[in-house]
Parts: sequence; structure tokens; C-alpha cells
Amino acid sequence: MAKLKAFLRDTDGFYLLLIAACSLLSVTLLLSWCNSVSPAPAPGFWEFLVKYRVALIQLLAVAAGLSCALIISRMDYHRMTPLWITYTAAIWLLVLLTFLRAGPFGVSPGDTGAYCWIRLPFGLALQPTELAKSSFILTFSLHLYAVRHTDAPLAVAALIAHLLTPVVLIHLQGDDGTALIFFVTGLVMFLSVKHKLRYFIGTAAAALAAVPIVWQLMAGYQRARILAVFAPGRLDSLTLESILYQQNQGLAAINAGGLFGLGLFKPDTTYIPAANNDFIFSHLAEVMGLAGCAILILLLAGILYKTLSIGIRSHDFRGRTIAVGVFTLFLAEAVINIGMNLELMPVIGLPLPFFSSGGSSLMGAFLCAGFILSVKRNSFSEKL
Repeated sequence: MAKLKAFLRDTDGFYLLLIAACSLLSVTLLLSWCNSVSPAPAPGFWEFLVKYRVALIQLLAVAAGLSCALIISRMDYHRMTPLWITYTAAIWLLVLLTFLRAGPFGVSPGDTGAYCWIRLPFGLALQPTELAKSSFILTFSLHLYAVRHTDAPLAVAALIAHLLTPVVLIHLQGDDGTALIFFVTGLVMFLSVKHKLRYFIGTAAAALAAVPIVWQLMAGYQRARILAVFAPGRLDSLTLESILYQQNQGLAAINAGGLFGLGLFKPDTTYIPAANNDFIFSHLAEVMGLAGCAILILLLAGILYKTLSIGIRSHDFRGRTIAVGVFTLFLAEAVINIGMNLELMPVIGLPLPFFSSGGSSLMGAFLCAGFILSVKRNSFSEKL
């Protein structure tokens, strides 16, 4: 018992409890969703596996992800630089393989237009960019550490290139939602270190200059999604109805849930496209009501608070920048995903951390959590 208490203290038991609670709620919601999609009872073992396949995959991903987080938490991230390089090279090799768009590489799920998946046996698929999020945070923090004492133009240009390279690659895959998350995460990490006024002014000027260029580079459906939320009057009624169908269904589910929801495992829930991943928040609101939404938001807020507080208390440059990166990643994904569900933001296909179905995104979140636990356990003072 003493060893268990010491282990939980060293690895921040409350942080582990928060991510475990999120994972448990996620699996429960997906079991409920599977039951609503296929309400008929499963007469046999194989029928049961087929019916609850999504939830069972999530459960396995939770077990694997939590194990990885615990292993990483026991490792000193200062001494893991060679592993970071190997891990990053392997992950980005998989990302590059998706550009082949042949055989199992570069698969696009449904009609998303994002060729960012690798097909695996047994009907599974891997999205390497989800695992690349943690590798980007690690390598960018190391890069920031290497140039922390210089503002030389070449050093800053190298940082910008490091930031924009994955953004461009992921954009070319067709996954602009993930590209946006990489950009926001890297930008906040950069400004948290290079926080002189000229960098903020330069960032603002570059953003203003980039807006018309990015708008022209967007596909027609992407512009329509933005206009549907922020300027609906510029679209005709049929286009608006088509673009907002998924979000309108999500809002209908939220309204149907009321304060305490219709109850889990109901067979007659509102049909929402992608209710098991991008719109898991709407499904939760329908079956658990506003009370369930409050629980979800409190759990995520707890994870964000602990992530940021670990970074603030760290006396180590790399520990702080890793914490800033993970905090920004989780916050941006949560705000955008919930905003999509509430029709406050356009749909861009982002998961809700620790809740949306998908082994790749869940493993990516657990890897980030593992590095935060490693920062908490192994942070120490160094010459800044």
C-alpha cells in the first residue's frame, strides 16, 4: 500500500484519476451509442462483438493508452531525446506513406476528402497525424530550448519552418482541422518563449495578411461551412440546410436531453452523423442532459488545470514548453469540438480529447498525458 501511495504521489494520482474518469465515461457513452444504432439484442458472442465493436475498440485503446502513459510517466523525458528522434522519424514516415494513396496507405474515410489513414487488418485504421501531435510538441520544445538565448533571424526562421512544415504536410493530406491544431499549438509554444512585443506584432500582421490567401486556398465546401455559421445570409436556404444538417441534428439531440437526459442505452436517440466521434458531446447531452455536459466539462477543465499547473510549477524549460503545448492542444480541440456541437464554430473534423471514438486520437491524448506526468515527476532546475 505504501508503494502504491508513493507511486500515485510521484505520478500525480489526481491527474490519472481525471483521465481514467474521462475514459470510463467515453466507453459508457459509446456502449450507449452502439445500442442506439443497433437496438436488437445480440444473440451470440460474435454478434455481441459486432454490435459493440466501436466501444470495445475504445476500451482496448484506453487500456493500451493508459499503460503507455504510466510507462512514459516513469521515464525521465530529459534522457529520452534519442527515443524522441526515433519516434518522430517513425511517425512522420507513416505520415509520408499516406501520400502514396495506394493499397492500405492514404485511405479516406467516407467522403471527408482527407487521405490521412492507413488501413490495418480486421477493419481497423491508423491515423499517424494523431500520434504525431505528441512528437511535434516534444521536438518543438527541444528546438525552442536549443535557441532559447538567441533571436537571430536564421534561428527564428528555422523555428517557423519547424512549425509550418507539419502544417503544410497535413494540409496536403486534406485534413485542415488537424493542420489548424498543429499551427495553433506550435504558435502558442513559440510565443510562450519568444514573448517580445515584436513577435506578437509580427504574428498579428502575418495573420491579417494570410487571411485572404487562406480563404482563396480553401475548398468551396470549407468556405460554405464557415459562412453557414458566421454569415448564413450569404448562402441560399438549400445549401444552408445541407451544410448545417449535422449540427442541426446535434442541437436537436441537445435540446431533447433537457437537464438530466433521456437515459443511457435508449434505442430511439436522435440520429447524428459521426455521433460516436466528432459529435459525442451532442450524444452525451441527449442521454445525460446538461448535467452530463457539466460533468464532461468539469473533467476536461480539471485536466487542463492540472496540465497548466504542472507546467507553471516546473523549473525546467523543456518541461514548461511541453506543458504549454499539451495544454494548448487539449484546450483548442475541446473548444473547437464543443463549439462545433453547439453550432458556434464550423465543422472541421476534430475529436474531443479522451471522449471521441478512435484509437489513434485516444492514444495520442494518452501519450501527451504521459509526458505531462513525466514532467511532473522529473522536472528539475537548470540554467535558463
